[in-house]
Amino acid sequence: MKIKWRLTLLWLVIALLVALAVVLPILKPIWGKQVLLVNILFVLCTILFARTIIQFKQSLLADNFIVRLIAFILLFPFIFLSIEQINTFQYLVDYDEINNWLAAEVDPNQLRGVRSYFQSEFMLFGVGTVMTAVFLIFRMIGFTWKSLKKQVSA
Repeated sequence: MKIKWRLTLLWLVIALLVALAVVLPILKPIWGKQVLLVNILFVLCTILFARTIIQFKQSLLADNFIVRLIAFILLFPFIFLSIEQINTFQYLVDYDEINNWLAAEVDPNQLRGVRSYFQSEFMLFGVGTVMTAVFLIFRMIGFTWKSLKKQVSA
């Protein structure tokens, strides 16, 4: 059990470092905006959910059925809230709010590249979060099914 906590903390640190590296180029223009927190959460969730899908037996969810059930239930509203945040971001892009934020802080020669980077990475990790959350639901169902089947047959 102790090794699972260490592994979880290690992956949390890795995810935080990746989130910092991804958000650092656009940190100054979007500082104080809600989209910054959402962006960081998308990066963290994508990495941590993907890790949990791949290494489910080494995750904390594998040990406790009640925790797995709570996570299963909470993933459904999380998916819908994530989709809502992606739609809100797309609204900001469509009505040039992103350009207004970036134009105040970014060199005009680099504005197009920074905007493209921001839009691409936000959508990548936003859609990645939704996809990994859906796959995690199926992974939890499969793992629970196998463990219950193993208990019944034993």
